[in-house]
Amino acid sequence: MLFTFAGSSHNKYTGYLLDMIAFLEFDAGPELWDLFLRNWLVNLSGEAGRYLEKDLMQEHHNDILEGRVKRSGMEWDSKQMRDIHSRTVHHTERIKKEMRLTLALSPRGWKHPKPHDRPEIKILLEAYRTTQLHTFRKGRRYMSMRLLS
Repeated sequence: MLFTFAGSSHNKYTGYLLDMIAFLEFDAGPELWDLFLRNWLVNLSGEAGRYLEKDLMQEHHNDILEGRVKRSGMEWDSKQMRDIHSRTVHHTERIKKEMRLTLALSPRGWKHPKPHDRPEIKILLEAYRTTQLHTFRKGRRYMSMRLLS
């Protein structure tokens, strides 16, 4: 992080972080080291080595909550937001992720899938386009799937 801030326009963060690193390396004992790391990092997964900066986690949760506020029309300081959504945001997102994995669902994207590039599909699509098969035409009869089976 020190190099990230040193290469940016946030000079105060660079100095602050350098002071903290020097303090932890040279002045703090193991107990204080552990206290600082427990305060700065969280491990929401429970898996070894899967730590996340606490402020980054909070920003991620704020983005999720902001989406809920926009969709539902509730206010940030409403009782429902304070007592329900903000307290359960991590768990509801974890449950959604577990359900997607269990059901082998991928998150919905905003892009259309690429069309098939197999030659037989291209020929079929061209036939549909030229005959306007998927366009409503007066007098054209459509067969239901029950009739075909």
